[in-house]
Amino acid sequence: MKKRITLIVFSMLIIAALYVLYCFNYIPHKK
Repeated sequence: MKKRITLIVFSMLIIAALYVLYCFNYIPHKK
């Protein structure tokens, strides 16, 4: 059962990272 939980957490972290990268590419920094 632990494998399933770790897999879900890992997939969620990957999705969050992809979302952040997408936002960074969609909205360029103006600093």
